[in-house]
Amino acid sequence: MTRVRDGEGRTEGATALDASVLPEDVAFAIVTVLQRTWRLRRLGTCWNRVCNAKRYAFCMTQLVTRVDEQLVAAIDAMVDSGMVASRSDAVRLALTRLVDQQTRADIGARIVKGYVQTPQTDEEFGWTEAATARMIAEEPW
Repeated sequence: MTRVRDGEGRTEGATALDASVLPEDVAFAIVTVLQRTWRLRRLGTCWNRVCNAKRYAFCMTQLVTRVDEQLVAAIDAMVDSGMVASRSDAVRLALTRLVDQQTRADIGARIVKGYVQTPQTDEEFGWTEAATARMIAEEPW
């Protein structure tokens, strides 16, 4: 069937679901919504009631590990006290802090290595002692 656009941009003979007459981005958006709706209906869930766990499954990697009962009890106590929202939040917070601590230690080690490789000269370091002596002399003790 030949489609002819009229003066107002409409296409003769096109149906409402004919994606060939829609702009590409609009057609993609419609298909995406239909696919998502179908996927959620297949899971038996309404689109506006999808829980966080299902959303996380699409955007976050899951790590699985085993821990002893004492550690689980300590984490559960933190959850019960409101310190963290869940066991997952506790693990996520601990891993974030561990990675941050290691990153800071690595940066510190690189700074020390730089000073060991190229130590400060007396010329670079001497001015601080002179400035400190002047500041102390100016103090009205």
